[in-house]
Amino acid sequence: ALALAAASGAETYCVHLSTSGAVEHLRLARVHGLAVHGECCPHHLLLDESQYLGERPGDFVMSPPLRSAEHRAALWAGLLDGTLEVVAADHAAWPAPIKAPGPGFLEAVHGAAGNGLLLPLVAAQVGRVEGFGWEHVARLTAESPARIFRLPDKGAIAPGKDADLAVLHPGDVAPVPAVPPYWLLDNGIFRDLPHLPPRIVLQRGRVLAREGRFTGEPAAGRFVPGVT
Repeated sequence: ALALAAASGAETYCVHLSTSGAVEHLRLARVHGLAVHGECCPHHLLLDESQYLGERPGDFVMSPPLRSAEHRAALWAGLLDGTLEVVAADHAAWPAPIKAPGPGFLEAVHGAAGNGLLLPLVAAQVGRVEGFGWEHVARLTAESPARIFRLPDKGAIAPGKDADLAVLHPGDVAPVPAVPPYWLLDNGIFRDLPHLPPRIVLQRGRVLAREGRFTGEPAAGRFVPGVT
């Protein structure tokens, strides 16, 4: 993909990066002036391949798979130095009887649920990962996606921008429940990991959710075209 980007001059966005090699390729491409961007996902930052040695390895079958601690460290380093610009969710939800009906990999469907946990999981790492602060949370989950995908009304708190805001309190860190209250699903891979759920979520200045419960107006969403 990077070779094609170099030959064509096309701006390129690489999704779900999970290895030290991928981060290094991206870093070198940007050093050489290529307009390339990269993201990683919370599960590759917070979980590792030891999950495949547990009682229900099928729950953690996904693409790309979970990696070793070495690769996790490389992803965090890429986030801290700006090589990786976005942390993005990859929500592929399956009820437990469908996701992993058998004991191993062959019976499992690829993908894992993460809806609503992206910001809480990332925010809870402030103070846990050395050098990782609130400015990183804002950049990786809001500013960078808006900038890369040309969403002029998003990604910043400023006059004229949409007031899409999440209000968090650092003291609210708690374990992820087995089933978050807003899920219709019966299983998840982030159980008991620390997360920092927002107390209030605002959509264009109006309260959309409180304490994890939707309180907004139905059909209040608005399609926002981006540039890809």
